[in-house]
Amino acid sequence: MKTKRVKTESASVRVGDISHEADEIQEEEEDRYANCTGSLYRMSIANGKLEFQLEFEVPTLPIPASKFDSSAVFVVDIGLMCFIWIGNAVDDVISKNGMIIAHNYLQKSSHPLIPVTIVKEGREPKNFKRVVHN
Repeated sequence: MKTKRVKTESASVRVGDISHEADEIQEEEEDRYANCTGSLYRMSIANGKLEFQLEFEVPTLPIPASKFDSSAVFVVDIGLMCFIWIGNAVDDVISKNGMIIAHNYLQKSSHPLIPVTIVKEGREPKNFKRVVHN
């Protein structure tokens, strides 16, 4: 592989080295998720009350995307991080309370200080797509 040297004021970097480092980071990220379990919780309104209930669990990732519904908010907990997925057709009450409910859930868990990412349907980031896919 032919590499090109790029000079900056403070250092020179080989372009080939950067792409190799990016590949290594992606492999490490994939390995990080390899042994994770996944829990999917649904937030919904029933009889005028906001409910939070376990919808689905998997012993190893990924969580099937078919378990999601545009009219709900879901909390995806993999132990290393937590996602709040907000469907496109969600009621405003649920949408506005998603972070509070996820925070309360995590405070009672064995991992209350993990990072939380809010995800909008159709705008899912790469790390979410590694955890949830078809």
